Amino acid sequence: RFVWATGVHYGSYALKADGGTTDVKLNFVEVPVLASYQLSRGRFGFAMQGGISVDLLFNSRGRYTVEGDRSGAAFPDDAFRTANLSWTLRPQVSYHVNEHLSINAGPLWKAQQSDVAKSGPLEDARISSSGVAIGITWSLDHTTF
Repeated sequence: RFVWATGVHYGSYALKADGGTTDVKLNFVEVPVLASYQLSRGRFGFAMQGGISVDLLFNSRGRYTVEGDRSGAAFPDDAFRTANLSWTLRPQVSYHVNEHLSINAGPLWKAQQSDVAKSGPLEDARISSSGVAIGITWSLDHTTF
């Protein structure tokens, strides 16, 4: 009933501020460590999943002016945090196709714990998101020899 999960996810977030003078898109590779409590009845199940994620910034683009930056075309390399921690909450329902394969769906809530930017108009901003998660789970068996 109690399960640990991890993986690699992709997150893309658009941020706007200052009446459109700041328009940024940040792309993250997210590595979660999630704990899940599962209940099943027949082929159907319910799980409450939550945990933390390390979010690694790998791409940023857009307009972001920082005080003291003369170019104005691109933002300084150190304008955004390259790593951040997030919490995730994900209740989900599942359908067990067989003993190894299941299909999952449910709402998803996620929020970063520290600020997105080190300086500039988004200095105090934090990314949060909600949506629907749909996935396929493959369970691995282990044997003892």
